[in-house]
Amino acid sequence: MNKTETKNIRLWFDLYADPQSPREQTLTDLWGMLRKNAVEPGQAPTPLLSSFADECLLCALILKKGEEETAEEESSSQSDPCSTAGEPCSASAATDDDVVGLIYVRSGFCDPSTKEVNVGIIIRKDMQRKGYARDAMRLALAWVFGSLQFHRVQAAILDTPDKDGALLFFTALGFTHEGTRRRAVYQPCEQGEWKDVTYLAMLDTDWLVRKSQGIRDKPPATLWDEMLDRHATEREALLEWEEGNRMKLRRSASLETIR
Repeated sequence: MNKTETKNIRLWFDLYADPQSPREQTLTDLWGMLRKNAVEPGQAPTPLLSSFADECLLCALILKKGEEETAEEESSSQSDPCSTAGEPCSASAATDDDVVGLIYVRSGFCDPSTKEVNVGIIIRKDMQRKGYARDAMRLALAWVFGSLQFHRVQAAILDTPDKDGALLFFTALGFTHEGTRRRAVYQPCEQGEWKDVTYLAMLDTDWLVRKSQGIRDKPPATLWDEMLDRHATEREALLEWEEGNRMKLRRSASLETIR
């Protein structure tokens, strides 16, 4: 992965934490939240983050950068235009307070030739709405579509209290709502429960179009806007289909029908 950081965050691939340390508790909390909201972690054969990470193409912590670190990078880039900002920080530089979330990219099928992956992300409650999730997911998408040359990225979201926020997040990134499978996943809990799963996806062509259009391609501001846009597109497609098939329909007399 060529680029692992932005101005505000960096991806940290070392998921190890000392036993009974604050870092371990943070990882446990994030992993628990992710298993409740995303399909792949919740359906993992083993309930361990380390085992799930081994099955992923990418599984990383999201670390926020401090103000001093950001200022130093800006000063360094100004003094040395040839310097790059993609170097990972040392283990001593990463603190427990830096961890804001967890992100993963997992192959959708056993056969990598399908060129399709599933993605998921979780952010601490006190660190949401700061742009950290958006920066991290854009790094992952750039890697999947750019370096790996995959053609499709999918997000499968469980029906939980956090569902609407997740839908709005992926929609704002340019993902397209593809439908909901009712009671498609069984989520183990005290009594067990079947959950609906909503699917959103982005194609490599979608990514290229948004990348070329830049800020001119404004995503829907709300889920209502996304739904109205989607329904308008589906209505246009239906009208085109009806127009194309209208000439093929022929009326027949009642006697001909009886024959």
